[in-house]
Amino acid sequence: MKLSVVLPCYNDEKTIKPCLESLQKQTLTRKEYEIIVADDGSTDSTLGIARKFKHLRILASRHFGRSANRNRGWKAARAGIVFFAESDAVYSENFLKECLSFFKDWNVGGVIGKLEAWNLESAWVKCRAAELNSRFEGSYKPFTAWMFRKKVLQELGGFDVGLEIGEDADLGKRVLGKDWKIAYARKAVWKHFEPPAILKVWKRFWLRGREMPKYYKKNGFPKKVLFLDAAAFATVPLGFFYSPLWLVFAAFALVQVLMRISYFGKIRKKYWPHLLFYLFSTMIVSKLARLYGLFREELK
Repeated sequence: MKLSVVLPCYNDEKTIKPCLESLQKQTLTRKEYEIIVADDGSTDSTLGIARKFKHLRILASRHFGRSANRNRGWKAARAGIVFFAESDAVYSENFLKECLSFFKDWNVGGVIGKLEAWNLESAWVKCRAAELNSRFEGSYKPFTAWMFRKKVLQELGGFDVGLEIGEDADLGKRVLGKDWKIAYARKAVWKHFEPPAILKVWKRFWLRGREMPKYYKKNGFPKKVLFLDAAAFATVPLGFFYSPLWLVFAAFALVQVLMRISYFGKIRKKYWPHLLFYLFSTMIVSKLARLYGLFREELK
């Protein structure tokens, strides 16, 4: 057996079926890989749907959290290479085979594929799709991975259970820190389900921004950036007493949007209003969430 696919899941009844179907239709033979469904205490029908599929190993438990659940999965893996699938994504037929090919280089400790958006019905998802296309085209330099040598995971202890957001970047940083290489498998495409409504987009940015300070606390973050963010947002309430301060915040927001817009690829002109609103609103939400998270961490 060449590969163990670990599929962590938690209340993913809407997406786990197409995800498993894509993982079972790979160009690798079924004797070459196993699929381990690691359910993290789902309260919906996720586990029932998974049990309808053949040739799976299912690990069911109470809710421990995503990092602990991934660790539980790779420790049960039988193969020397482990792939962590996402239960709200689908994978191209050549995905596993393409990623595996990079491990012929014994200096490669991890591999990441090309990420795209799955559900393109929403204008907000099209904005996200443009961002992903721009990021993964050209000279993309991977800083994290989803397929690893098992001995690398054993050496590093897997995912940090204290991190629920940024845990992949943290593991990638530790992999690179041990002089392993992370390869980018451009032809291995996987498509992720993105929030179709702007309120759900904001929720995702808020949750991510709120939890990222735990990652910063461990790995460091430029204090000048945090000071600039705090100072910029302080001008909003102060602007009620001295209105020109609102111009300072407007300039700050404009610079942030212009900096981010360079990460977006081609997008149809009719979606430009959506894109500008997407950039501005998610920037506000994520930075406020990050400041809130940092304040909360300092109080602990």
